[in-house]
Amino acid sequence: MALAKKDEAKPAIRTLLYAQKAEAEHAKLYQDALDNLGKNADVPLYVCKVCGYTVTKLPDKNCVSCREPVSNYELIK
Repeated sequence: MALAKKDEAKPAIRTLLYAQKAEAEHAKLYQDALDNLGKNADVPLYVCKVCGYTVTKLPDKNCVSCREPVSNYELIK
């Protein structure tokens, strides 16, 4: 990230920020799955095709990370 900022590489900075947000959300989902191991219900997972942000419930309008339309989410089975 530091190098991208130093080089003023805006597309790289944006991509790295998307990845940071997505990985933070993934960590929450993993921890929830571990905390409920053995009693987990099947939960749908939706992944934004633009930034990789993952949710169990679709947002109302836009991705909470990249602000692209909710139509960019894909259901993972």
